[in-house]
Amino acid sequence: MILHTINFNNFNTDILRKFYDEVYSLLPNHRTLEELGLNICTEIKEATCNALVVEDESTGEIICGMVYDYFLDISCCCIESICVKESYRNNGVGKELYASLLETIPLEYTYYIFVELDSYDTNVFWKSLNYKKINFNYIGNVDNDVDLCCYPLPISKSDKYVSKWVLEEFVQRYLKYFMGVENPSETDKYKKMFNGCGEFSSITPLQ
Repeated sequence: MILHTINFNNFNTDILRKFYDEVYSLLPNHRTLEELGLNICTEIKEATCNALVVEDESTGEIICGMVYDYFLDISCCCIESICVKESYRNNGVGKELYASLLETIPLEYTYYIFVELDSYDTNVFWKSLNYKKINFNYIGNVDNDVDLCCYPLPISKSDKYVSKWVLEEFVQRYLKYFMGVENPSETDKYKKMFNGCGEFSSITPLQ
């Protein structure tokens, strides 16, 4: 197997397009390849959009992949999606890919890894990785309800809460750089999320 590490500044690479066509585009509510590479159009130093793609060396088949963002100035990672081709599911491929992410990002300087989940209470995969639900009024970018979950790393010094400051800084960057929202803190969506939000939001294990 070959693991390809891709920065979206080079999003025209054949491997990334192949991953998109064969695996990622089959996801519901998937974004276009150009939307995923939104940061290409904006010269920013605060964040990068990346992908890890696993290819079968003998056949050239794309087995699985992950799209993730890394916010350099707040030292947080966000997994946008992790997808495994159907014929390879339920045999540990997704967990191996996740382990590759942990080897790729600067783990010792990272506070949290965030992920959006549609049904956090039934998501066995993320529960097995010890992800926790953040208890605040998160509003995602799809019509159905989603929860923002996280994996707190040792540098965060707490596995029981996330500060409002971290959430605000993360959500602002995520909306601005990768969802194309100008002045995110002024939008109704943002204000609804943080209206009444205390200085700390508790985080609880996935059920």
